[in-house]
Amino acid sequence: MSVTKTAFLGTPGFIPEPDRFSNAELMKAAGANTGNLVFQLASTEIVDGQLEHIGVSGKGYGDITVFRGLNFFVFPAANHLRADGSWDLLTKFLRSLRVPLVVLGLGAQAAHGESPTQTVSEIRSNSSVMDFVDLLKTKTALVTVRGAFTEAVCHELGLRDVLRIGCPSQFINPDVALGQSIARQLAEAKSRESFPIAVTASAPNELHGWRRDVEARLFSWLATNGGLYIQQSCETELFNGPAGLLNGEATYELDRLREQLAPDMPLDIFVSTLARHFRMHFDARAWMEDLSSVSLAIGTRIHGNMAALAASRPGVLVIHDARVGELADEMNVPKVFADAFHDASTVQDILARTVFDPVAFDAARSRKAGLLATAFERIGLPPSRHLLNLALRQAA
Repeated sequence: MSVTKTAFLGTPGFIPEPDRFSNAELMKAAGANTGNLVFQLASTEIVDGQLEHIGVSGKGYGDITVFRGLNFFVFPAANHLRADGSWDLLTKFLRSLRVPLVVLGLGAQAAHGESPTQTVSEIRSNSSVMDFVDLLKTKTALVTVRGAFTEAVCHELGLRDVLRIGCPSQFINPDVALGQSIARQLAEAKSRESFPIAVTASAPNELHGWRRDVEARLFSWLATNGGLYIQQSCETELFNGPAGLLNGEATYELDRLREQLAPDMPLDIFVSTLARHFRMHFDARAWMEDLSSVSLAIGTRIHGNMAALAASRPGVLVIHDARVGELADEMNVPKVFADAFHDASTVQDILARTVFDPVAFDAARSRKAGLLATAFERIGLPPSRHLLNLALRQAA
């Protein structure tokens, strides 16, 4: 029986030999956001057969060894349905492929409260994005989307054959009763006076308005209770290479960050406090292991919170825009709205406002795993035993 060969755009969930890269090159290899590594790990976990990876940190786009005998190409997508997208090179490369294309986790970017029709109207004005949409219509064997909003955008753009499953990162954890475990841990945390948390932090250049208020509150709780301050897309001066620790000599960036997170704290105290907690991860598995030291993760980053769920820890997603809200609704993950922070003085106050239905979470995850496995089988892409087990099915 022949083995199916599948190539992926991106990493296998980690950057191989990270010491060969500068900080800027590390961020480029991670697609400017290390949360992509969690998504990319998930994408490789759900496919069986021989797997190859191309990109900045992997094999080259023209490496003939990748394409020799290739059966499928998988593109773990992001918010590519967006009015300001520029995808000419990506579209040209994907169009050049001579094998079926599978797109996972496609999302639409929109302002909070914007309708699918408004988003589509803005997208139609961008020829680069519309060329990408045409590629999706004509080239793909399967497109999965993040939720109902993106599905509606796709339909209005004429891309009707899409599968709504959320993000593949929900499938990393093999526990079919994960929701029940998360619910127990959330209940225990509510009854405890203090516990370490992981802040899934916004990028420093985004800290303004409501986001600044939320992040400052989270940082104060972190400084008091201990835990991790996990960055995914900060300035390259802030971290110390692939070790991902804080570079305490980045004085200008640190002073700017202090003004956002803890303006009343002296700079030297802020730096020493942040240094104890700061992490950047260039390996999704190591990231998940790091999260075993905290009781829960909380913040605005979807993949930071999905990494926590993958590590069997609660990840409470702070809802602040249509994209994050769409994913939270589709995957039934623990969520709290940003305005809940206005009068919250403790983590427990936030947990009291957190919405989570463990039964719905487990049922939906199993159902979506089954839908995805069936879709893979329909096009001839073998689902992994891991995915089949989550779907409560066994490989033949």
